[in-house]
Amino acid sequence: MIEYLSGELMIEALLCSLQPEADKDKLGEIMNRIVEMNDEYRRRVQNPSGTADKRLVKRYYRKLDEDFSSDANRVYEELVLLNKEGAKN
Repeated sequence: MIEYLSGELMIEALLCSLQPEADKDKLGEIMNRIVEMNDEYRRRVQNPSGTADKRLVKRYYRKLDEDFSSDANRVYEELVLLNKEGAKN
C-alpha cells in the first residue's frame, strides 16, 4: 500500500509538472517529500516495536496506517491546490 500510494502521488506530481505554469520549485519539494515519506514508512513497516506482544504490534501498525494516510492526504491536497493555482494562471 505504501509504495502504491507513493507511486500514485508521484504520478500526480509528474502530471502537474507538465503544465507550463506549474511552480516547479514547489513540485520539486513535494516530490522530495513523497520519496522521503515512502522511505520512512517502508522503514517503519519493517521495524515494529514490541513484537512479542500482539496488542502492541497491532497498535503500532494502526498508528502507522493513520500517520501514512494523514501524510499522503496532506501531500495530495497540496497537489490539488497547486493544480488549481496553475490553472488560474
